[in-house]
Amino acid sequence: MIDRKGWIILILCSIALIGNYIVGLNTAQEQRKAIAEQQAEQKADEATKAPAETTGELEVLPQEPSRPEETHTLETKDTLFAFSSDGGGIDYAEFKDELAVNSKTSKVRLNRFGGKKVGTLTSSANSFVEEPMLVETATEEKITYIGRTRDGLVVKKTYSLLDDQSLPGASNRVLMDLTIQNPGQTTFNLENYYIYLGSAAPLYQREWDPQNAFFYYADGDFEPEDPSDFKGGMFSSPQPIITADAQDVEYAGVMNQFFATILKQKNPERVRLWSTREDAPIPDEAGGGMKSALSGGLGLPAKALGPGESATFQYELFMGPKENQVLRALGDERGEVMHYGWFSLIARFFNTVLNWLHDIAFGKIAPVWGWGLSIVTLTILIRTAIWPLHNKSQRTMKRMAKLQPKMAELKEKYGDDPNKMNQETMKMYRDFGINPLGGCLPMFAQIPIFFGFYKMLQYAVELRDQPFLWVDDLSQPDTIATIDLPFALPFLGDALPINLLPILMAVTMVIQMKMTPQAGDPLQRRIMMLMPVMFFVFCYNFAAALALYWTTQNIFSIGQTAYMKRVPEPELTKSNKPRKKTLAERVAEMEAAKKDVQMRKAKGRDVTDDKGKKKKRGPRTGG
Repeated sequence: MIDRKGWIILILCSIALIGNYIVGLNTAQEQRKAIAEQQAEQKADEATKAPAETTGELEVLPQEPSRPEETHTLETKDTLFAFSSDGGGIDYAEFKDELAVNSKTSKVRLNRFGGKKVGTLTSSANSFVEEPMLVETATEEKITYIGRTRDGLVVKKTYSLLDDQSLPGASNRVLMDLTIQNPGQTTFNLENYYIYLGSAAPLYQREWDPQNAFFYYADGDFEPEDPSDFKGGMFSSPQPIITADAQDVEYAGVMNQFFATILKQKNPERVRLWSTREDAPIPDEAGGGMKSALSGGLGLPAKALGPGESATFQYELFMGPKENQVLRALGDERGEVMHYGWFSLIARFFNTVLNWLHDIAFGKIAPVWGWGLSIVTLTILIRTAIWPLHNKSQRTMKRMAKLQPKMAELKEKYGDDPNKMNQETMKMYRDFGINPLGGCLPMFAQIPIFFGFYKMLQYAVELRDQPFLWVDDLSQPDTIATIDLPFALPFLGDALPINLLPILMAVTMVIQMKMTPQAGDPLQRRIMMLMPVMFFVFCYNFAAALALYWTTQNIFSIGQTAYMKRVPEPELTKSNKPRKKTLAERVAEMEAAKKDVQMRKAKGRDVTDDKGKKKKRGPRTGG
């Protein structure tokens, strides 16, 4: 059970989260319009350029189709990769077991808004340089394209499925071999070319901007760029393109909340990268409106390709769901794509335990409600694990409450001397064997647990389309009805969804608080009254899984509080056991001693050291 200090700190954390939510929902339409205009002007300038002799900097011409497009597919048990000869790349990847939000028929697709094909060569952001290519070979496991760039380089690409489909994530992995040959007389610098990574856009309107990102892993760090990085701010203007030049790049890609495209180099290399943002429509059943779609390019390594020379590069492409266990198993730090942030270790642990509970137990016992039961069980396990801390905290708080009469006496006696008051208070705590920080430890333990669980649920693709009780999809709000309003509400618009789990969460939180003794401080009581409202607003339109976790925790805490009320009250007796002074006690005593010395000096009295010996005074000076 969280004490009142814990609630106050959780309120501050919640305010920070809600602030992040508000920033994430700010679409900045005027800035997006400016970006779109800049992109249109850039494309118009490129389209009007005339052919020129290339000397290393690629001159881009308008694309003119010279042959009909050919389409082929490579298919695994989970994924269909649709290929096109227009650019010789992947048009989209469709996932057979992943339905679009609020749809019973449409499948989730990656690169659905890109227009251009994953694997196509570019010379800069959105400047595609390959002509339509010829299909050299096409089988059920492999496709090979051959063609030219507009500056005359010969390009050959081979895409193939993994031979061993039992490897982690094999059904979402494609190998790509790229060979570039220079048949002309001009030397080309290959670092001016990029491989297009495709685009990624939110699956539904309420998806937060930070969940949608271009990213790369370089020199041991994961670097994401979300839509807010393109919008500019108080001290920066909007930018249509973000570029980077990074050392030891392992991989780069684009992602939304639950799915990612990751292109990994065979060996880490110094390369250039680019990313850009554009508006993409969201289906009406997923909330409608426009959201940001991000695309990007991974540069080729720096290599001078002289006349008659060729170079071959090898890549591995992953297009699939962001399952923590799978991405970690891929190696080469691709697990960082989960983007858990500060609480990564805790979130990873909870994701592992959640999957273990589902795979070992509930997925077999109750396959329909397996993930919901796993969340409930994991919540109970967490609360049981920190029970000793809560028990000790509650007993410490009760003993401190019994010291209130003595505290009142000290306040009356030393009310004019705060340092002496603190010193005597700490001495009293020491005499009765009470650690004043003992009541705060469970709160500090629960904050990283809460945020780790929150981060884990935020990106748990395993919960998509998973029902529990009346919930149809644990990754979405549990809306059971919608009320049309004559006015618009912030974040909700003119349609008010009725989400039952957040309501139950708020009710159980109020019951839990009513069972907890009220603080004497009116300010604390007012803050406590706001807690159910704060969490209700925060969780109302969030994934039902978070409200399920919090409701389960509240019910557990209600039972815990009822049990604690049956336990005999702790006795307040002086401790005969020697105990070292705490840091707080030592600090209080040092402050009191310092103030005592200052007062003695001010009154002209002799100053003694901490052993009671009189200190020597320096010689008097002055007239």
